[in-house]
Amino acid sequence: MTFGAGELGFGVTNFEGDIKVTSVDEGGQASLLGVQPGCVIMEVAGVSVDGLSKAEVLEVIGRAQRPMTLVFHLDLGGLHI
Repeated sequence: MTFGAGELGFGVTNFEGDIKVTSVDEGGQASLLGVQPGCVIMEVAGVSVDGLSKAEVLEVIGRAQRPMTLVFHLDLGGLHI
């Protein structure tokens, strides 16, 4: 998903080693792109965030040029989106 300038419109937490989306701002970029709570951030601007802390992922996001592509994973009981 590609994000433009401005606020991304979602909150995250570190949950069992994954950086998971916990909230999505209604009407924000993330909401308009279909990001949902429970999505796991896998890549930021082509950089894998596997094993990074929440602070490190937020730093990578902050340094990335816009437009910026984020890759998410959502596991719905065996259905991968």
